[in-house]
Amino acid sequence: MRAASNRFVRRAAAAAAACAASLAIAQGPAHPATSEALAPYDDFHPHALLAWHPEKRAMLVRARLHGTQQVHLVEQPGAPPRPLTDLADPVSYASWPPSARGDAFVFTRGSGGNDVDRLYRQEVATGELSAVSPAGERVVSVAVSRDGKRLAYAAQRVGGDAPVTTVHIVERVANGAGRLRAPDRVLARLAGHGWEDFHFSGDARRLVFVEHRSASDRRLWLMDAATGRHWRVTRVDARHPVAYGNPRFSADGRALFATSDRDSEFKRLVRIALPGGAERALTPKLAHDVESFEVSFDAGRIAFVDEEDGADVLRFLDLATLAELPRPPLVPGVIRDLAWRPHSREIGFDVASARTAGDVFSYDLDTNRLTRWTNGNSPALNTAAFPEPEAIRWKSFDGREIHGLYYRPPARFTGKRPVLVSIPGGAGSQARAGFIGRNNYLLNELGIAIVRPNVRGSPGYGKTFARLGEGGKRPDAVKDI
Repeated sequence: MRAASNRFVRRAAAAAAACAASLAIAQGPAHPATSEALAPYDDFHPHALLAWHPEKRAMLVRARLHGTQQVHLVEQPGAPPRPLTDLADPVSYASWPPSARGDAFVFTRGSGGNDVDRLYRQEVATGELSAVSPAGERVVSVAVSRDGKRLAYAAQRVGGDAPVTTVHIVERVANGAGRLRAPDRVLARLAGHGWEDFHFSGDARRLVFVEHRSASDRRLWLMDAATGRHWRVTRVDARHPVAYGNPRFSADGRALFATSDRDSEFKRLVRIALPGGAERALTPKLAHDVESFEVSFDAGRIAFVDEEDGADVLRFLDLATLAELPRPPLVPGVIRDLAWRPHSREIGFDVASARTAGDVFSYDLDTNRLTRWTNGNSPALNTAAFPEPEAIRWKSFDGREIHGLYYRPPARFTGKRPVLVSIPGGAGSQARAGFIGRNNYLLNELGIAIVRPNVRGSPGYGKTFARLGEGGKRPDAVKDI
């Protein structure tokens, strides 16, 4: 028994040593010759979609500038991103405020590295900056009404004994070219800090939001945008908690769209009738988690992303029939930041894949055309030749099927190859088909194969599988390797 245990420990130590070697190459000091060879693998500049312009086919993106993430304007596909902010602290969120012309935008940032994101408004033409939210409050969610007349934000006071989330409403000044009325109005105060993901109804009279109690228990609430009165929509089952997310109103306000894992191993896209809360699964046959979605009443579509074996798939539902439509062919990767362009049938998103560290794309439903808006790839590397991951499966010690991603070295490396097993760190981590950074050097220059296992406890394979990595069961995840 002791000998078997020692062999198990030695195998685990060898795996840890391989990971440490990978991290040394990825993060630590290197020989000058190695540093020179690695330099092109560091020369990537990822971009993320923040928001479409309210009138033009242009967008705000987030990209690095002088060491921090800042807001940039991309005025057409392939155009160089033009910096709009240049601040010492990174920008975490940006969108257009209540304004019809897009002459200003709002964004959140901390100050002095304090991680207390405050909401600001900035003029595009002049760069004039003004604070919207009070100092000392961390803004955790921002919502803009569809008609552009209201902006709401939820903020948390830093410090103090009793945590409280304050919901604020800001109105547009009449004939004020999108300027925000000051001071704003406190709509409600909610006990605790677990309130997030606020969104307006189409008529701007209600807000829907999420109460985050735990990873497996998240509830949906509604709030009257005039009085602040709020009430829970979803029913509570203490024995079988449900994780709701990403709520959006239907066009007539009589229902909500959201993600839900009620009576399911996976997070599904659902329609929740109001006021009673009766729930209908819109993706009942999909044995994968729905990660995000966005509704467009202009396009008559719901765009949603589900994750399959570490890679994301973009799909569409017809709003009238709720039937699924043909999906666009995309390379395996991780899709984030879905956003429909106003008054169009074009959706934007950013993708991180084996061949891009993160770039912004759009897809037009009418023309079936995929457009690349940014290109942050290293100019010295042909990323088109980077190997894409292959989904692999194997049986573990107890017969359970385990999933992973396999990166095969280029064909010029023949014969048996060394293999790096790169294990996602910690419970709840998952290997995704995104960009692998400096590990591309190991793969493409040294011919080292890479396996990234999704051991028990990883998300994406159902609630039961995720719970197998909890508490005293965690050593079984090491046995999976």
